[in-house]
Amino acid sequence: MLSSKHYYTPLDVVKTDIQELGDFKPATDTMQVVLKGHISLVMLFDEDPIQHVTEISNVNEKAYKWAKGYKGFQLIFVVPEEYKESEPIIREKIGEYVDLKYWTFVFGSNDDIHKYYQNLKQGFDNDTTFGLNTHFYIIDKELGLRGRKDDEKGMPLYGYDATNISELHKKVVSDLRILFQEYRDKRSGKFNSDQRRLKELSDEE
Repeated sequence: MLSSKHYYTPLDVVKTDIQELGDFKPATDTMQVVLKGHISLVMLFDEDPIQHVTEISNVNEKAYKWAKGYKGFQLIFVVPEEYKESEPIIREKIGEYVDLKYWTFVFGSNDDIHKYYQNLKQGFDNDTTFGLNTHFYIIDKELGLRGRKDDEKGMPLYGYDATNISELHKKVVSDLRILFQEYRDKRSGKFNSDQRRLKELSDEE
């Protein structure tokens, strides 16, 4: 974690009021999947996720393994209901050396998945940092989509490309570390985004 005394720029809230996953159900009726109050990585598929084991493994290696110890963290895969049988296969392939306790698969119709995806990216039409089957998204405890409004070369980063190992290695852990530190500072009463922004402006001058 960053030191609480270390200056950092909070991870941008690029969209608020992200929808809960109420239209999607986990494999067992006893489970309940809630985004609010959690830091969530969400990945959406409109085809068999077995075809994307490599991308899922990349998320596991470059994000989940590092973040799974943070209280309230979860990784959620949204999958078409006809591919429920793929969940145990994927877990077996990846779970031999890591505890997948904070992995959750939820299932629904392709129509509902596309509807959720379109709502997620509404306002960011033609943005290449959104993608079904290949990208995942950081959603904070207040249902805000987090990312970088001004990434490299002035381009935004709202969804993280699970096919891009370099991006994952350089950015996702750094961004999660900053977000976790933000909540750590909020709990201790040390977080003040206005002061941090003022300091940033002062440093630029």
